[in-house]
Amino acid sequence: LAQVTALEISQDVERQSLDGHVEYIFDRTGALTLEDIRVSTSWAPVGQQPYSKGLEVGVAWLRFKIVNSSNESVDRVLQIGAGHADQVSVWMMRLDGSTRRFEAGEDTDPSQREIRHFLPRVNVSLSPGEEVDLLLRMADEGTMNVAIVVATQDELQANSDTRQWMSGLMSGVFLLVGIYAFM
Repeated sequence: LAQVTALEISQDVERQSLDGHVEYIFDRTGALTLEDIRVSTSWAPVGQQPYSKGLEVGVAWLRFKIVNSSNESVDRVLQIGAGHADQVSVWMMRLDGSTRRFEAGEDTDPSQREIRHFLPRVNVSLSPGEEVDLLLRMADEGTMNVAIVVATQDELQANSDTRQWMSGLMSGVFLLVGIYAFM
């Protein structure tokens, strides 16, 4: 990764954003292959914010590195955006040359995902001093705002519960306003 630093994880931090650690290529043709992307020199840093795109048609490729700089193994979950991408493919490449591929977009049934959840999530387990390169291919006909976080399962669940509670509360308020408007 030429222009951004790796995200360092440890047992001490339950949730970390990848803002500032991600590079991207936007492929307007959708024709670039994994091999084309791996050797490309067209990567640009996303900056200190989540990756986002407007209504342009094409494929967004994102890449980043995660490093376990601690003396103990770390198990985390990588959560990719808010689930608003039709296609999400994730390649996890380790230094020993092994590569694993995961599918997790809206077009992928949750039962076919590594983590059966409506949001794209992938397990990341790193031994002390280990690092992993991740490459994402994302496609959607609409806009995308892709906030990527690495967190414990418990932290993601707590955040999800709060979001669901707030959505329920807002739905109740709108229902009451609607009933009041018809009186």
